[in-house]
Amino acid sequence: MRACKGRVRVMPLEWEHHPAGKIAAPPTGHAYIIDTRMKGRCYSIKGFNPERQFDSLDEAKAAAQADYEARILAALEPAHEIRADQDCEQAYQYALTLADVLRKKHYPDNTDWRPLGDLVGLLTQIDNMVADLCDPTQDERVRALVMALHGEATHRLNGHPHRPDMPKVYAALRALEQGE
Repeated sequence: MRACKGRVRVMPLEWEHHPAGKIAAPPTGHAYIIDTRMKGRCYSIKGFNPERQFDSLDEAKAAAQADYEARILAALEPAHEIRADQDCEQAYQYALTLADVLRKKHYPDNTDWRPLGDLVGLLTQIDNMVADLCDPTQDERVRALVMALHGEATHRLNGHPHRPDMPKVYAALRALEQGE
């Protein structure tokens, strides 16, 4: 399955002064305290079990951030993950078919071309192929298909379960394949 990654990320920890060194106290209730009193020797993070030591403040902050992200992400569950993956794979396959048709019709000598592995990357390749044509508005079939795929991908990547642009995608793809 192709990855249709969500638009969610864990916010970075915000570090402030603490009598022992630096503290990040996210709203989860678990604080990270980096002990900097032994400068030049090691940095430790209070609360790690077992307590670990780091060679630099940056390494200690990175470890605290990684621990924080792992805790947050472990508590999350994707909504409608299976359907979203299926929709993403289906949209990717449509885009792959379009890219292949465009390549064969307009760039038959380019045997080195390979599709990118994600939907947005593949749509970008299609956009580049269309933009490279003399005048992309000359072939309305190509333009109609790219626009329909873009609309469908936008709906799916935003988590909308309905598929308003699929009939447009099918019609435009058929017209392009049949040379209508």
